[in-house]
Amino acid sequence: MDNLQSRHTPLQLFSKEMSAVITDLKCISCCPRCILRLCGEQNNEVFKNTNTQDIENMIESLQATDSKTEESKMEVQENVETKNTDATNSSTPICPSCLGLLQLCNDEEFLKKIVTSVRNADYEFCKFALAVSAPLQHHVREHSILLYLQERHGEIYKDITSDDFIPAKDVFKWVFSGILATALKVTFVPLFPFDINLVCSHPETDSECEQIIGETKVSKPTRPGKKRKLSPTRNTITRPAVMTGLYRHPTCEKFRKVLQCPPVSPKTMIDCHVKCTHGSLYVAGRYNKYSRELSQTPWILDDGERKGISSVEELLCDKLKIKLQAKGYNFSSSGREDIDVCTLGTGRPFVVEFTDPHRSIFSPADVKLMQQEVNSSTKHIAVRDLQVIDKEETALLKEGEINKTKSYSALIHINKTIQKEDLTFLKDFKDLKLHQKTPMRVLHRRPLAVRERLVHTMSADFIDEHHFRLSMCTQAGTYIKEFVHGDFGRTQPSLGSLMNADTDILELDVMAVNVDWPKQIDD
Repeated sequence: MDNLQSRHTPLQLFSKEMSAVITDLKCISCCPRCILRLCGEQNNEVFKNTNTQDIENMIESLQATDSKTEESKMEVQENVETKNTDATNSSTPICPSCLGLLQLCNDEEFLKKIVTSVRNADYEFCKFALAVSAPLQHHVREHSILLYLQERHGEIYKDITSDDFIPAKDVFKWVFSGILATALKVTFVPLFPFDINLVCSHPETDSECEQIIGETKVSKPTRPGKKRKLSPTRNTITRPAVMTGLYRHPTCEKFRKVLQCPPVSPKTMIDCHVKCTHGSLYVAGRYNKYSRELSQTPWILDDGERKGISSVEELLCDKLKIKLQAKGYNFSSSGREDIDVCTLGTGRPFVVEFTDPHRSIFSPADVKLMQQEVNSSTKHIAVRDLQVIDKEETALLKEGEINKTKSYSALIHINKTIQKEDLTFLKDFKDLKLHQKTPMRVLHRRPLAVRERLVHTMSADFIDEHHFRLSMCTQAGTYIKEFVHGDFGRTQPSLGSLMNADTDILELDVMAVNVDWPKQIDD
């Protein structure tokens, strides 16, 4: 410990005046790490020392053995002796400040319990982050000790607040993260997607929060003339409510009207249970859709009737969800096609967010195998360029929609008789500007507006005197069906107006979504 530099603000940890403070904290059974916290220690390397004896030796070296310290020790012992008679009979009392949380850092049985719980959660990980949810009574007890120190050592603690102390849960993470990493044989990384959360509770002292809050009044009546009611304290046990309650008890005298000051050692140790979660995993790729009875996402009517045989989302995501052992998923794509439209060519870009996946480590070969399994499970869709991406890359999917173009192939019926040469003029149009009023078929879910869209190029292949195939490259967001039949004049100009005839669309295929994303994966 000699090579460790102490940082302490604003308390002077190594001053002679702190000797009596340390004695007082030891006499009310504070654990060594809480003594350092409450004396203003800020250096995480000091707390990280896993040898508790080293920390105790450091504290001993800070204490002066003068008469003032001995008098303080005897006085505190007299004050707390009767209060601690019902506390645990173990040789090491449970810390009244952290409720034993920091004492668990070096507890082998506690470590085994946590390791077992993590392994039983059955997550795949090579690194982890650690979070601790501490009970609210930590704030109550730390406030109580601070008031006690202000009463006993006002010249040192008069300007000190609880914010000047490192929270017990932060100290625990500093110490226990390395111990847990060694036991799990993985690496601790703050903010890593796989999170081991220790949810802590202490039922024995739960009532302290209720007592410090008291009854809370509703700020305003719900209606004029109605009397205000008192809300039950159990419905108001929140951190803001507890902090407000502590603010109303700024001195030992006021605090002692509701709770003991200083707090006594509890009979029971704090309880911690493990909750593991994994951040979302993002999988991107392109899909082809070969069925004209397949919606992109589940299409369920209000009465429960399903439209179509299934959906692209279900055929693609359900298979991957099982493979990743994920809790759920959110599907997004670069635009969408109607249920009766096929998507051919290189397919449509998509990304799926899989929430809380238990399997998250995949080699390129693993991802390729997942792609093959999806493709072999159905004839209605096919997936290509499947890959795991970072969350930041998902923004590129939407950014590409602004400037992207799409290529289409449409089978057209025309009511008048035509010859091959009647179609040649269509290829002369370049960047034809359309004015499209919101189509009738989507007016129930889209705002009424007139949108300008461009048809960059067109060409037509003659089939017979009433049919031809139209190839188009258009701006994203162009309503192709409405361009063909005119939508009762809501799209101007339309293919029908250009050909001076009634035209209708029999089949429509998306041939290309021209977005350079995601990256192409070589087979």
